[in-house]
Amino acid sequence: MLLLFKGYHLIDGTLHKSGFHLCLHADFWMDPTDYILLFLKKFTAKLIKHKLNTNIEDILISRRKDWMGLFGRSKLSSMMRRIFGKKHARIGIYGPPNVGKTTLANRILQDWTGDIMGTVSEVPHETRKAVCKKNVKIENGGSSLYMDIVDTPGISTKVDYKEFMNTFGLTKQESKQRAKEATEGVIESIRWLEDVDGVLLVMDATQDPFTQVNVTILGNLEARNLPVLIAANKIDMEDSSPATLKSAFPQHPVIPISALTGYNSEDLYSVMIEQFGRKRRWRRR
Repeated sequence: MLLLFKGYHLIDGTLHKSGFHLCLHADFWMDPTDYILLFLKKFTAKLIKHKLNTNIEDILISRRKDWMGLFGRSKLSSMMRRIFGKKHARIGIYGPPNVGKTTLANRILQDWTGDIMGTVSEVPHETRKAVCKKNVKIENGGSSLYMDIVDTPGISTKVDYKEFMNTFGLTKQESKQRAKEATEGVIESIRWLEDVDGVLLVMDATQDPFTQVNVTILGNLEARNLPVLIAANKIDMEDSSPATLKSAFPQHPVIPISALTGYNSEDLYSVMIEQFGRKRRWRRR
């Protein structure tokens, strides 16, 4: 296998300063990406030994097209996360309708950029198209993480236009249009799972956690091996019970918050950096 880089080349453990390449013996029983990890380990050690002012991650990024040709986008991203951890993550905010997803997205943006994500409403499915805000930097102590935050439409197992008419007073035409757009939004939310690095799952701490929607969403996320952080929202309400959510889903971190008031947001940001910024074990397929 021949791997090409700019600046230096390493042959059998020897570092040279002209055009970089590495020759590895073709032991076909070994996964090709294991070769890359072995190379990175040796090359990084050489950079440190020779005190070269070169960042191995910059080298990888500079030749990302070549790497993607060898391994594909998803495998390359997985390998980069394993080695360097996440410095920039795309995080999807997911959950059923009316649990406070957009309110939480607005809270995060207001705290760190002064911006807002979108409008909120008591009528379900106010957000019917995904909205993404890029390069939002959150900090906690000496740690930080840049994020692209995606506010996704609420996921439902059923969207009935009559609910908008009978409960919220929309006209029949308005209700049918909202139901159509809400259904399309559910599909878009599911599609976004292919392009996020982690999920901030918002649940209503005043409601039974074992709803069909909650269980379905979590099952899908776990099957995709996506890191999940559960935000137990609406703890400013008297009948909230974040402890119930914690006991219901002990396999995931649960942070009690009030997206409306900002209560406990510092703890949320701290865990977001830890959960979404950590190095990931590379899962073989």
